[in-house]
Amino acid sequence: PPIGIAEWIAPPINGNAPTARCGHSLTIIGRRAIVFGGLGEVQAQATQFNDVYSLDLDGGDNAQWNLLPVSGAAPEPRWKHIAGCLDENTLIIFGGIGKKSKRYNDVWTLDVSQENLTWTEVSTSGTIPCPRGHHSGSIFDGKLVIFGGYGGHGQRRAFYNDVHILELTGEQAMVWSKPEPEGPAPKPRGDHSASLVSLASTPDSRFLLIMGGRDHGSFFSDMHLLDLTKMTWTPFPTSTPPTAPNCLCNHMAIGIQAVPFYKLFLFGGQAGSASSRTDWRYINSVNCMDLGRLEWMATDSSGSSFVQGNFPSNREDCACAYDRRNNRILVHGGWADKWLGDLYYLDVSSIVGPPYACYSLEPSEGPLTGQTPIRITGEDFSPATSIKVQFSDGKNTEIVDAKYVSKTQLTCNSPDWTKYPPGEVYVRVNLRGEGWTVHIVKWAYFVNTKPGKCVAYGPGLFETDNAGWGFPAVFKVQAKDTGGRNRTSGGEAACWRPRVVYVETGEEIACRVEDCKDGTYDFVYVPHHPGSYTVSVGYLDPLISSDVVYIRGSPWTACFEDPWNKAKFQGDAPPADPGLLA
Repeated sequence: PPIGIAEWIAPPINGNAPTARCGHSLTIIGRRAIVFGGLGEVQAQATQFNDVYSLDLDGGDNAQWNLLPVSGAAPEPRWKHIAGCLDENTLIIFGGIGKKSKRYNDVWTLDVSQENLTWTEVSTSGTIPCPRGHHSGSIFDGKLVIFGGYGGHGQRRAFYNDVHILELTGEQAMVWSKPEPEGPAPKPRGDHSASLVSLASTPDSRFLLIMGGRDHGSFFSDMHLLDLTKMTWTPFPTSTPPTAPNCLCNHMAIGIQAVPFYKLFLFGGQAGSASSRTDWRYINSVNCMDLGRLEWMATDSSGSSFVQGNFPSNREDCACAYDRRNNRILVHGGWADKWLGDLYYLDVSSIVGPPYACYSLEPSEGPLTGQTPIRITGEDFSPATSIKVQFSDGKNTEIVDAKYVSKTQLTCNSPDWTKYPPGEVYVRVNLRGEGWTVHIVKWAYFVNTKPGKCVAYGPGLFETDNAGWGFPAVFKVQAKDTGGRNRTSGGEAACWRPRVVYVETGEEIACRVEDCKDGTYDFVYVPHHPGSYTVSVGYLDPLISSDVVYIRGSPWTACFEDPWNKAKFQGDAPPADPGLLA
């Protein structure tokens, strides 16, 4: 299966799509992606927008766009603002650049719950950021975190590296504060990216990962971590801090929660020089950093080593968002010496997977006939009305229901695979339709045990040199399939039918079967008398036949002698001492 491969998809466009633009925002609210603002062209003139469009995320293979009606006062047209999801019905925006390069530091909310949308300008207080654009904004734990940008009051213009926080809930809602994080801060910049992530070394902490950007003289490739709990600039847990693949700005970067480690996806932008603002180019490369290893995945400059499909053209300033339910990154519009209005999906499902994982199976193989009970061990499972387990060899697929046991365990029965050839298959889990797990977990289907191919050996079958009667007699059976290959797992103890009979009287002796979990089984019985015993071993698979089939060599004759031999002595025994008589 395509583990670790992303794919670009250009969906067919339906409805009233946004005009070509760049510097706009794309925000997922409920099951819609909301486009606001941007810079485009109207009658051959560069024009800022304040219109609102929605993209239906449940539209299947087609992209259904709608221009949304808005009532009441609206924000002035702008681009280079930031937008986020305040709650399941509300969009929030801050700042941006308007006509005649006017910078804003206003806050607006848009209620998208009604047919006619309503804008509300929010009155804020506290330490309000200066007007700016080219900044980043991220919502975390009921707070809007602003970093950097380019702007200033009046005619003043400067790049910033300050941090501002707007409380979104509670008694301090809509109050700004300006923390002063300790630690070495990034240089002032704009057109960078800011992504919410966690690291393997501190999985319970959340960081804002700042990457790239530019100032008046150069492009940046550095990466910085802002610990959002301690509000400190924190070094990476490596001797050499990671960097972006290029010096770049106006790129897309999104941190996506995956199991076990976050993934950071990077697309497009301007790639330039650390020493010059005049040496640059538009790019359309894709890369992904595993934040467990802090390594980039791509082994080439474009990202085609792990991305397939038709790439979008080179561009900067596109809008992007992550559709968690469908495991895809949405990319819209941008600029590359012209305004762009196309839409692409980057399917990353086989890389990030859902917010749960499947790690191992016990047992790890079973017969083609299926119905083998399986214990699935994983992470972050949760009770759900729909839990599915997929078995697939790439060509053939069977899906069965599973039961929730705990946060780390599910159970299911293997499906019937008799329609397909034996061999290894990949197993994936899906809860609530949120996506199939991506870790490589294998199950092996073997051709059912063939009794005529199985072999038995051990002292419990010997005619001579056995231990005496009254002691456990043991022999082993190696299970084999129809091809004569040794089985390597157990699970069939109940299928074996051993029978031990004392020849002299016909008495049947109990024999137990112990599953060694490696394809072999130990058979143990205790002979009660000296003499001969007939030992036979049969196999019964009720899913195939109701008849017991005996293994190769069965039956055997095992003999046991009296272990208590009377000792023989030469010479005279010492006289008895009457004082020692009992």
